[in-house]
Amino acid sequence: MALPLAMGGSEMPSNALNDAKSSAAIYSQLKTMVLNHAFSPSQQLQPWSLADAFKVSATPVREALIRLNAEGLVVVYPNKGFFMKPLNIAESRELYTLRSQLLKCSIEHIIDHAGRETVSALVGTLQVHLLAMRMVESDAALRLELIFEECLHAAGSSVCFEVVHGVHEKTRYLRSLFVEDGQYLDRYLEIVGDIATFIQEREKKSAFERLRDELEFKLDCVPKLCDAGLVRAFRCQ
Repeated sequence: MALPLAMGGSEMPSNALNDAKSSAAIYSQLKTMVLNHAFSPSQQLQPWSLADAFKVSATPVREALIRLNAEGLVVVYPNKGFFMKPLNIAESRELYTLRSQLLKCSIEHIIDHAGRETVSALVGTLQVHLLAMRMVESDAALRLELIFEECLHAAGSSVCFEVVHGVHEKTRYLRSLFVEDGQYLDRYLEIVGDIATFIQEREKKSAFERLRDELEFKLDCVPKLCDAGLVRAFRCQ
């Protein structure tokens, strides 16, 4: 029986594991899936369902979940079982704040140092992503992160890119909730569209102001989206 996976998560391993496999092998694969956000926040991890998916008995799965709990990657509720950790509002706010600071440095570098062709190519790419998201394409959640990763590429900020990409990985599930709400998405696209325009016009101050608006908007949305995520997770159980 296949388990429901969160948007953007990895697939269940296709090569079936047998009962002779050690709990270490199950632990390794489960840990990879948890770190890759294959499960929704607060989703219950039922040993027998996972065992069925892995084609093993429940014992090595339960042992693996106990190890993951000891590492703080999953939680255990008495008389209820194993669950993914819930969405963390404080952590999400910190991640978005860090992301905004790094993007500000990259946008400043682009405006101050990038040539006209680089800026035009960047703005053109951003506009393609924005148009696709307005059409509510299936990969809208992915495009949401690509919009600003393009800025990091244009600025040649490889280190910043790796950090921001890590932020996007940690907020993947939250982003999937974001693109499902038309009200949030429309407002966000308006702000990002303005930032793209100001980059093209090399209006640094205006770009920074809209980037600050983007951060404030994200921080305001986080608690509401976390609540929505909890509702969705418990409906799936």
